[in-house]
Amino acid sequence: MRTISRLKNKALVSLLVEAGSRKIVLVEGEEDRYILDYWYSMYLSEMLFFDCNGCDKVAELFEEAQKSTKSKRIFAIVDRDFYTQQEVEDSYKPESHFFIWQYSEIENYLMEYPALKKTIEIIRHQKHKDTKHIIHKLHNTKKVEAAILNLCADLKFIIAANWLLKTNPFAKHFPIGFDYDNKEVIIRKISTELNITTAQATIKLQTQLVIIEKNLDCLKNAHKIIDGKRLLFHFNKKYFSGQDKKNELMVYIKETKLPENCNFIIELIKQK
Repeated sequence: MRTISRLKNKALVSLLVEAGSRKIVLVEGEEDRYILDYWYSMYLSEMLFFDCNGCDKVAELFEEAQKSTKSKRIFAIVDRDFYTQQEVEDSYKPESHFFIWQYSEIENYLMEYPALKKTIEIIRHQKHKDTKHIIHKLHNTKKVEAAILNLCADLKFIIAANWLLKTNPFAKHFPIGFDYDNKEVIIRKISTELNITTAQATIKLQTQLVIIEKNLDCLKNAHKIIDGKRLLFHFNKKYFSGQDKKNELMVYIKETKLPENCNFIIELIKQK
C-alpha cells in the first residue's frame, strides 16, 4: 500500500486498488475486455482485464506503471496495427510483459471456420430469408476461407488509406462501415488530410497496396493486416444480412477451441 499511496496517477491508483492481488492485463478497448473476460472467465480470480480506451492509453498506463511501481504483475496486450513482424516476435520474449496479437485485432480470431460454420447452421435451421445464398456460398472450409480472403481483398484500398492517414495524427480514419468501393472519396480525403494532390495521393495509395497485396496470399497473413472489426462488420453485412454475429461467434469459439495465440499469451501471463 505504501507504493500505491505515493503514486500521482489517480487512474493507476484506482486500477491497483481494484485489482488487489490479481495480475493486471491492459487492453485497448471495451470489446477486447469483453471478449477476454468471457473466454477466460475461469481466470478472473487471478487476472483483471482492463480497458484503457485506446492503444496510446495502453502504452501510457503501462509505462507509468512500470516506472512508478516496478510491479511485475502488470501486463499489456495490444493490436498488431503497424508493428513489424520482428516487434511482434520480440513481444513474446521471456522477459516481456507487453504483448502484441499475431493477428491485427482480437476480432480477427472470431473469423475461425468452426464458429462461422455453427452460425451458418443455426441460420439455416431458422430458415432465414438468405439461407440459400449463405449455404451456397459457405458450405465448407475452403468456401468460407475463400469468402473471407476475397473480402480482405475488397477492403485493401481502405486499409491502405487508413495506413496513410496514420501519418497525420490529426486525421480521422475511415469508420468501419464506410463504403470501401468509394475510391474517389477515399482519394480526395487522403489528398485533403495529407495536403497533397489527388495524383500524389493515388501514388501513395498504390505503394501501400503493393505491401498489402503481398500479404493476401493466404488467410493467415491477411488476418495480420486487415482489421478484424472492419472485416467482421462487412462479413456480417454481406452474408448475414447485417446481423451482428460477434457474440455468437465468441460463444461458439469458447465451446469449440480458443485461439492458440490468445491461449499462449494468457498462459505466459499466468506463469509470470
